[in-house]
Amino acid sequence: MAFDKTPTEWINGIEVDGGWLAIPMTSLPQLTESEVNGANADIRKVLFAILDAIAVSYASKPLADRPLKFTATRSTSIPTEYSDKIVRNYAFQAELDVAGVEVVAEPQD
Repeated sequence: MAFDKTPTEWINGIEVDGGWLAIPMTSLPQLTESEVNGANADIRKVLFAILDAIAVSYASKPLADRPLKFTATRSTSIPTEYSDKIVRNYAFQAELDVAGVEVVAEPQD
C-alpha cells in the first residue's frame, strides 16, 4: 500500500458539516461530551484526545503507509519511586514549503 492522505483514513468519521469540521465522539475514546461542553468542559482534554488519536493512528500504520513529510510520535513515562505521575509527550513534524504556509507534497502527490 501507500500513504493515504484522506482525513477519514486517519480519524474515523471526520467530515465537514455545514462549514464545521466534525469529529465523532466515538473517534476520541478518552473524551466525553461533558468534557467538551458544559461545566466540566476542559480544552486540555479535548487537545489530548485529538493529539492521541492522530499519534495512535500514525503508529498503527505500516511504515510503507505513513507519510514521508510528516511524522507523529508519542512517548509515555511510567511512575517511579520518585513520582507517581504519568507524563505523555507528543511530537509532530511537518515539512513546509519555503513560505512556511503549506505542507510539502508527498512523493506520489
